[in-house]
Amino acid sequence: MKSRRKQRNRELMVQEILPTARAIMREEGAAALSLHELARRIDIRTPSLYNYFASKGDLYDALFRLGFGMFDATIQERMAGAQNWQEEIRRYMSAYMAFALEHPELYQLCFERPVPGFVPTPESLALSEQILQRG
Repeated sequence: MKSRRKQRNRELMVQEILPTARAIMREEGAAALSLHELARRIDIRTPSLYNYFASKGDLYDALFRLGFGMFDATIQERMAGAQNWQEEIRRYMSAYMAFALEHPELYQLCFERPVPGFVPTPESLALSEQILQRG
């Protein structure tokens, strides 16, 4: 069983990895994420990334879940107070576009499937379907 300190350190490192990966994806495109460049930017050796994510696909899956969580938050925020179904549709579409513009790297990963061979895990797909069905 991991100590609390080790678990906290692990969570802090993941909180550094994900935004850095997003920055690379934003600069170069979702499919261009390089583990070597990611490790360089956070000042660790590339093999050390495997202490936090089992594979590059696992990292993409975490980013996919993060993206849909952020998309859901955007939708919930913008949908609050809608008075009728027409306004709900307008707000939903506005939220969708806002998410695409504010987080293009996550939008690509979540809605465009630009990464060859990346398939979200069944759990991540279920989360995305649940969020999309609420809309």
